[in-house]
Amino acid sequence: MKRSFTFMVACVVVVVACLSNPRRAFGAFGLTSGGGTFSVDTGAGLVFQVATNSGDIKSIIYNGVQYQATDKNSQIASGLGTATVTATNLANQYIRITCTTAPGNTVVSSLTHYLIVTNGLNTIFMGTFATAEPAVGELRWITRLQSSKLTFGPIPSDTRGNTGAIESTDILGMADGTTRSKYYGDTSTHGKDRAMDLTYCGATGTAVGVWMVFDNPRESDAGGPFFRDIENQDGGDQEVYNYMNSGHNQTESYRTGVLYGPYALVFNNGSPPAFPIDYSWIETSGLNLTGFVARASRGAVTGSVSGIPAGFQGVVGFANTTAQYCAVVTSNGTYTTPLMKTGTYTATLYKGELGVTTSSTTVSAGVTNTLNLTSGESTLSYVFKIGEWDGTPNGFLNATNIVAMIEPNFITMHPQDVRMTPWVGPTTYVVESNSPSTFPSIQMRLTNSPTTIKFNLAASQITNMTLRIGITCAYHSGRPQVSIGSFTSGPSASTQPDSRSFTIGTYRGNNALFTYNIPSNNFVVGENALTITPISGTADLGPWLSAGWVYDAVELDGPFALSPPSAPTGLTAVTSNTAVVLSWNASSGATGYNVKRSLVSGGLYATIASNLATTSYTDTNVVNSTTYYYVASALNAGGESANSAETSAYVLSLFEQWQMDYFNCTNCPLAAASADPDGDGQNNQAEFLAGTDPTNSASGLRILSISPRSNDILIIWATAGGRTNAVQAADGDGTGGYNTNFTDISVPIIISGGGDAATNYLDVGGETNIPARYYRVRLVP
Repeated sequence: MKRSFTFMVACVVVVVACLSNPRRAFGAFGLTSGGGTFSVDTGAGLVFQVATNSGDIKSIIYNGVQYQATDKNSQIASGLGTATVTATNLANQYIRITCTTAPGNTVVSSLTHYLIVTNGLNTIFMGTFATAEPAVGELRWITRLQSSKLTFGPIPSDTRGNTGAIESTDILGMADGTTRSKYYGDTSTHGKDRAMDLTYCGATGTAVGVWMVFDNPRESDAGGPFFRDIENQDGGDQEVYNYMNSGHNQTESYRTGVLYGPYALVFNNGSPPAFPIDYSWIETSGLNLTGFVARASRGAVTGSVSGIPAGFQGVVGFANTTAQYCAVVTSNGTYTTPLMKTGTYTATLYKGELGVTTSSTTVSAGVTNTLNLTSGESTLSYVFKIGEWDGTPNGFLNATNIVAMIEPNFITMHPQDVRMTPWVGPTTYVVESNSPSTFPSIQMRLTNSPTTIKFNLAASQITNMTLRIGITCAYHSGRPQVSIGSFTSGPSASTQPDSRSFTIGTYRGNNALFTYNIPSNNFVVGENALTITPISGTADLGPWLSAGWVYDAVELDGPFALSPPSAPTGLTAVTSNTAVVLSWNASSGATGYNVKRSLVSGGLYATIASNLATTSYTDTNVVNSTTYYYVASALNAGGESANSAETSAYVLSLFEQWQMDYFNCTNCPLAAASADPDGDGQNNQAEFLAGTDPTNSASGLRILSISPRSNDILIIWATAGGRTNAVQAADGDGTGGYNTNFTDISVPIIISGGGDAATNYLDVGGETNIPARYYRVRLVP
């Protein structure tokens, strides 16, 4: 028996209202020349002009507004003087402007700088191939913009309205006692970020933003993962930089004969630029950039890391004469580098910013090498330790103003700034009562010296001991002379950059460790006083530019038996149907942790993870519907602690996880397999198998319509994404009777996506089945 079906289809009419202000008409993408300039139009609102005799950008018009500064151009270095400038339109899709200096150019010899645009994108892509360092001593791109139209940049580098220089010509004071400099930054534009953290810097105005998006990785730059440099300045012009290298506390040689970038100058409505920036088209566009290395000609390195204590970031850095890279160690103790140029690299494992081991690896094209690293740091028994060995002064007095660790301060001010806690000197630090936050992050000979550390010793502690003082950088060859009892020792200077450091907003230099072997006869039972005084062979220039250093940590070690750490506390387990996530509190003195598991409460426990550097672990080697019992222990050079208190975790079955997702319970009436909470005629077991929502009666596996199409029948049904269905049919009579011998008439139909879905199947010739044909849809396992 044939049936007729009538369906109502609701049509949605969308009305688009036109705004009263007409849409801006942009020019066509293209390149023109005349009047000593190349003019580039992106076709989307950005038009800029490049001088044909120097490569300087002389005009930047975005959405009809001129933003280029009126007194100076935007340029590489401080301008190339003269350059050969050519421009090419590639298939009306890309425009490349190439600026090349001659070998005898007095600004910089044989440098090639590229300015590139793509059709319809308001971004100037750049790359700089440098064979030598510019005469100004730094390789940089400077975008100079009108402050009146881009009014919002980093306040710490906005030097307008200053009362005069307080140091050199580039650190300036304000009437309220605060300080400003191009060397300082904040969080609004990510100014003064570490190289490994660089994303963008810029400035904004009314419905406009101009952003320098840095090349990441910074493979051609110098200084390693923690180097910081200038990124913004507003001294009349709003300047946005890409400093590719500089002598601002330079820690390694510049890299030459390499391409810096690509990097990008992005123009938009003022929102932070979108990431990641797509540079993949450069490989296929025919741009032929000198020094560009394609993905296929690169390799990578991956591996595991051990020995970095919980609470410290692990970083693996790679460096050779042509490139540098870094990778952050994950919570599971692994790392993977970005794609790298081929060659042999020195790899350094950092605990925070302190190198704790080195190795070597060779990168080959198309290959991902494995390099596992273990910290070589020793755990010693100490009388006192002030600070943490992490290559930074974090935790010390005023550190939040010179270390980009805690918002909102970041690296924002000179040491004399009124926002600094006074550098009271001389300084006395009592180990038993003072907090490290009162210990100076910077020791300056004419400001806060000497520093005296007072500490108590018991009779059993009178022995030969070793004092270790770690510094991150030094100024004027400053180094610590130590005196206690009759002992005095003044070491040789460490190797440090020959430039200002902590006054220009960085603590990053070459980490150095000074070690002093102090005989036992210089200690007494009871209170002892150890004095640290800066010495130098160089004369001081003032209270802030005086011989000194930035502290990493100070530790007095003795040959005392080191005890194992205490057992971890607070072990918890969060479970699902695929994993158990464990976490616990850190144990004092621990350098690593073991995680152990049993199928029986109370053990025997098998170790499933060893010497973890973090206080968490995810156990993915689990079986559904199983209860596991876990403990954790802590490790250091003194041995392993006792096990923590046990915690248990039941790994849910797939159906139990489904019950939790929808009902947040597994044994309540609504979640029962036979329950039908939404009243749609399908119980929870059926809805679980079908992938439908048990709390929504409109969600179910059901036929929605059957309609004739000439000699065919179209079956439409509701289902769920991620499942596989099959359509079945059986013959019947004209009075509603049918046999139960349903057979598949379709191949398995895979439903894409997730959540509720609808699909259909055309039963070709189905209309010719007389007198009747019956359909159903089955779930394919």
